[in-house]
Amino acid sequence: MVRQEIPLWNCCNRLDQQTGILYIFKAKFLVLHPAVIFVLLASFVSLTLTIYTFRFRRNRGILNFCLLMLCVTVYSFAYALELNATILSDALFWNKMEYFGISFIPAFYLLFVLRYTQTDGWLKNRYIPFFFVIPLITVVMHWTTSRHGLYYRNIHLESLGNLSVLAFDRGFFYWLQFLYLNFAILTGLLLFYTSYREHKGLQKKQFKIILVGSAMPWLIMVLYTAGVGPKGVDLNPFGFMFSGLIIGYGIFFRRLFDVTPVAFTTVFRDMREGVIILDANQRVISFNPALVQYFPFINDQWIGVPVSSFPDVLGPLKKLLGKHSLAEVEFPCELSSGRRFFHAAISPLYDNRTRQQGRVVILFDITARKEAEEKLAENEKRLAQLNATKDRILSIIAHDLRNPFNQVIGFSEVLLAQTGKCSEEKTREILGYIHTTSLKASQLLENLLQWVGAQTGMLSFNPEPVDIQVLLQEYLDAHHGMAAGKNIRLYHSYGEHCTILADKNMLGVIIRNLLSNALKFTASGGEITAGYTVDNDGVTIYVRDTGTGISPDKAERLFTQPFNESTTGTRGEKGSGLGLALCKEFVDLHQGRIWVESVEGKGSTFFFRIPYKLPQH
Repeated sequence: MVRQEIPLWNCCNRLDQQTGILYIFKAKFLVLHPAVIFVLLASFVSLTLTIYTFRFRRNRGILNFCLLMLCVTVYSFAYALELNATILSDALFWNKMEYFGISFIPAFYLLFVLRYTQTDGWLKNRYIPFFFVIPLITVVMHWTTSRHGLYYRNIHLESLGNLSVLAFDRGFFYWLQFLYLNFAILTGLLLFYTSYREHKGLQKKQFKIILVGSAMPWLIMVLYTAGVGPKGVDLNPFGFMFSGLIIGYGIFFRRLFDVTPVAFTTVFRDMREGVIILDANQRVISFNPALVQYFPFINDQWIGVPVSSFPDVLGPLKKLLGKHSLAEVEFPCELSSGRRFFHAAISPLYDNRTRQQGRVVILFDITARKEAEEKLAENEKRLAQLNATKDRILSIIAHDLRNPFNQVIGFSEVLLAQTGKCSEEKTREILGYIHTTSLKASQLLENLLQWVGAQTGMLSFNPEPVDIQVLLQEYLDAHHGMAAGKNIRLYHSYGEHCTILADKNMLGVIIRNLLSNALKFTASGGEITAGYTVDNDGVTIYVRDTGTGISPDKAERLFTQPFNESTTGTRGEKGSGLGLALCKEFVDLHQGRIWVESVEGKGSTFFFRIPYKLPQH
């Protein structure tokens, strides 16, 4: 029986006059061979992937995958129609249509691999057309093979049961396309395997999926070329179908294209912030190089280490990770490079079913910010101190310093007005007032200058060997006149002769102010004793008086503030409160201590200790 060959397009125009159904559907498409069904299924899978990945087309790497799946769709669908054809002309037509898909598969696959693994640094737009040279040659040579036989020769149909398949001899350009396809797939497998080895966690799983998916078509292609499988049936669409199913699983269940793994890893690697990724059991599964720069003791042995095993230097972070899934904390770290501050942000990691799979910890180095904040706080504190200093200086100038000068001017005017009229005794009395007032003003001015110098850093600290006995006696002698004026007796009590390392000028200011205060608050007929005691660690200098004393509450805060409310002396003497503040400043510079012991109504003893003793020669 001779089978009449009718072109497919003629079949599509031949109508059954009774039913109105196309002849081809009645004769052929209502009953499909299982092989045709499987190939159509393969085309459906690839079409689904094409449509789904189209939404990621702004990413050039994923756009190449979308076009790759489109080529597989064209190839698989056309091959299904080829298998369904019953005459040679129809089979040849659909075979030629297949090559609009299969010819371009290696080009788009290569571009996808290079983009996805980010190994396309060398790839410029002007190089991309070269990827399509062999595919275009393949299409031309295949469509014109009847004229030259360089792609297929001896083309005919063979029957395999109730299935008709094309049989042919392969020419040179067939093997050229075959080699190009193998080169593309093997290159992709190599790059994906390299990325699989280099990555961890989720990215490693994603590369594993795409590696297996890429290997399936290659294995089946090798089997088909070697003649394994049903004779005459092209197994490649089935390979692409299995590949599509595997990659589809990765897309829908492993978020294969939500974030390109290599792109994610590149960001992860190049982040300036340190990152730790923990699993659901609070074990380290990954960290980036920035974390190692912060903490050099971290290495690959940390992989799998639980949070509970973190070193003490990460104590605050360790404690926080043990309690919270979402939190932030700032903590200092004492590292070999010095003290550093970090801000840790902890966030949970969820899968596509919103189940927590772990946590990510991002560490920000905020040392520079903390240092800036501390410096700013210091500057603000310093500015406040300078403003207080300025205000106090102006207050002293406006009141405490101006009053003695007004007194001197007043006494001088009286003396000038009474020149030649006042008795010698009255003149001496006025001159005594002028002298005493001038001394007080001079002392106040000296204290003021010394204090301003200490506050502004203009006063230098110059330790040198100082003979305590000589220095103390010098200031006792200087205050004999003032003591005699109030009928106060001065005594000394010296320990063993010694020399200490101190700033002589500052010690002099301290001793002068303590003696002046003692004279101020000691009534006529009282006593003042100055002396020192020596031990192995330093010298304690004291000034003891029999004056009015100090109440306990006032004694407690006497040195706590830069200025204290001054108390009127036994003869109405006024002070600025600057003297004791200056004493405290200078004692602190010597790393010493100053204190007072007092009984109200019986007198006070001021002590200050200097811990700088020099051995005797």
